[in-house]
Amino acid sequence: MNKNNNISDRLPALDLARCIAMLMMIQGHTIFEMTVVGTVNVNVFPWYVWEFLRGLTAPLFLIVSGLVNVFANKRSSEGSLPKKTVIRRFRTAVMLLLLGYFLVFPADKVFHLAFIHSSVWVPFLQVNVLQLIGSSLLLLLAIFLLTRTDKALGITAFVIAIIITVLNPIVHQIKWFTFLPEYLAAYLSMEHGSIFTIFPFTGFLFYGVALGTILKKIPPEKRIFFLKKWGLILGFIFISVGIPINYYIHGLNLNFVDQLKANSGMMLIRTGCVFIAISLITMLYTVTTRLGKFYTLFGKRALFIYITHLIVLYGLPWFNSFGQVYHQKLPLYATIPIAFLIQIVSLGAAYYYEKSLKSYPGSKMFYRYAFSAIIIFLLFV
Repeated sequence: MNKNNNISDRLPALDLARCIAMLMMIQGHTIFEMTVVGTVNVNVFPWYVWEFLRGLTAPLFLIVSGLVNVFANKRSSEGSLPKKTVIRRFRTAVMLLLLGYFLVFPADKVFHLAFIHSSVWVPFLQVNVLQLIGSSLLLLLAIFLLTRTDKALGITAFVIAIIITVLNPIVHQIKWFTFLPEYLAAYLSMEHGSIFTIFPFTGFLFYGVALGTILKKIPPEKRIFFLKKWGLILGFIFISVGIPINYYIHGLNLNFVDQLKANSGMMLIRTGCVFIAISLITMLYTVTTRLGKFYTLFGKRALFIYITHLIVLYGLPWFNSFGQVYHQKLPLYATIPIAFLIQIVSLGAAYYYEKSLKSYPGSKMFYRYAFSAIIIFLLFV
């Protein structure tokens, strides 16, 4: 059997799905950030199709991440997670949280935080995808620790996903900032600019976890077929349930900051579309298995690619990049090749990073100390 089809530890088809999600995010961010105002009109064709597909990138990445975490977190014979795994997952989640805030640091140095105006804290505490993934992974780790079997994990994850789906519109009706501190309310409300709140986005991760526990029971040689078949079936089921719910909630004319994100029906529709996308991407993988090693490499470094493109496009608080310099100033024919260029740079950086880790045994520690030194320099020197 082809090594790439032996998916006891890793499924390259899902790595391909994460790669596609990352590439879609990069082109979406670049075109939206740099194209001249008025060009991108999401109320007309084909832009509303583009906007809908763009809205699937985060759910696709989160569902696949939840799915692969079931395989990545291996339990001991007693059903518990090894201490090293717990420490590693906790450290990764906290690192993503801190990195999310670091990329939008509100002052020149740490010492200046005491002197910045209170209004500056609001955009700094907005929740973006890195904070969302970090906090969601912490919750997932807690559930791994509370359960002893994958069956219990799957049931718990599915129940949490359903609860998030059902409560989503209710949560977005509550004025969280009136009784919660800014840094907590930002995880639940979009009123102050948060883009990726726990409701609904953590729900996508847990739908993926639930599917992952089912997929893990399937013999490795049958998992590709399972994804192709049941991705389509589950997709149509979720979409069929979501459409009437979406219309019902939309008809209530509730005062949502973002109708699409707060609507439970749209959450189910997006989940269904992601399941269908996973099925189609798995079909694509079956005819491109020779590229499996690249799918695995880039899928494993998906967050590295995401962070790289953020720095290339937006820069850091200490220096601007062309995303700010040419914010909504360029024609579409210029932003499309720029998006491709950022994709190539981000993928190339991930490829070089992974290759150097394998070629030079001490490179991992070098990168760790180098990145830490850069962060310390920017924050304190």
